[in-house]
Amino acid sequence: MSDENELNSSLLGQARKLQSILQSAVDGIITIDDHGHITTVNPAAARLFGYSPEEFLGRNVHFLMPEPYHAEHDGYLHNYRTTGHRRIIGIGREVSGRRSDGSLFPMHLAVSEFEMDGRTYFTGIIHDLSAHKATELALRQAQKMEAMGQLTGGIAHDFNNLLTVIIGNLEMLEGKLTTPLQRELTTEALDAADLGARLTTRLLAFARRSHLEPESINLNSFVLGLTDMLHRTLGETIYLSNALTPSLWPVRVDPSQVESAIVNLTVNARDAMPEGGRLVIETSNAVVDEEMGQQLDGLSPGDYVRLTVSDSGEGMSEIRA
Repeated sequence: MSDENELNSSLLGQARKLQSILQSAVDGIITIDDHGHITTVNPAAARLFGYSPEEFLGRNVHFLMPEPYHAEHDGYLHNYRTTGHRRIIGIGREVSGRRSDGSLFPMHLAVSEFEMDGRTYFTGIIHDLSAHKATELALRQAQKMEAMGQLTGGIAHDFNNLLTVIIGNLEMLEGKLTTPLQRELTTEALDAADLGARLTTRLLAFARRSHLEPESINLNSFVLGLTDMLHRTLGETIYLSNALTPSLWPVRVDPSQVESAIVNLTVNARDAMPEGGRLVIETSNAVVDEEMGQQLDGLSPGDYVRLTVSDSGEGMSEIRA
C-alpha cells in the first residue's frame, strides 16, 4: 500500500510539474488525439490565436489553419497513421496560423507523438515568427536602402562633376556676351544648373554622405522658395496652395533635409491623386505641454513649428497586424 501511495504521489507530482510548464511556457502548446481533436491547450496558445481555452477543447485543430492546411490536415493525419510517412512530426516546419479574427501569422510548428492508455496523441509546440519576420524584413529594407544609398552617392558625385564644368563654362561665357537676350539665356541656364546642384545636395544627403548643417530659417520663406519646383513636380492636374501662419517662429534645421521631406511628401501625395486633386502645405506655431508630449511619442514640452502637408488623395489602405 505504501508503494502504491508513493507511486500516486509521484504521478501527481509529475502532473503538477507538467501543468506548471504548460502554464508558464512562452510558446503555444496544443495536444490533439489521433483524430485531430484538441485535448489540452496552454494560455500562450490561447493568447496567440485569440480564443479562450474552452473554445479549443474538443474541436478539430484544423480550425486554426488557413488553406490549404485546413483542408489537407485530416488527410495528412490519416496518411501518417496508415503509412508512417512524416511531413511535420519529429521534423518541424514553418507554416501559417489563423487567428480568431481571420488574420494570418507565420509560425514554426514542431510536433511530437506519445501514447497514453493505448491511444496515440500529438503535441504541437508553436513559436510565433511575426517579430522575427518583421526583423528580417527591416534588415532587408536596410540593406536595400544601403545599396541604393551607395548607388545614389556615386551618381550624385558624377553629376556634381558635370555641373562644375557646366557652371564654370557658363560663368566664363557670361562675361563675353553682348546682347540682353544672350545674358537672359545664360542666366536661365545658370539657374537650371543651380537647381541641379540642389538636387545633388539632396541625393548626397539621401546617401548619408553629407553632414547635417542646421541653420536658422523661416519655414514660410522656405516653402515659398520651393513653390515653383513643386509646381513642376506635381504637374497641371494638382492644385497646390499654401496656408502659412504669419509671425512664424524661426526653426533651426538642415534645409536640405527639410526640402527632401517636403518633396517626398508632395510626390507621395501626387501618386495618391492619379486623377488630380488638391495639395495644401501649412505652417503653424505649436506649444507642446507634457500631456500633448506623451501623445506624441514622448516629445519634450516646448515651442515647436508644425509643418503639415495634406492632400485630397485616396489615402493608405488599412494594415492588419
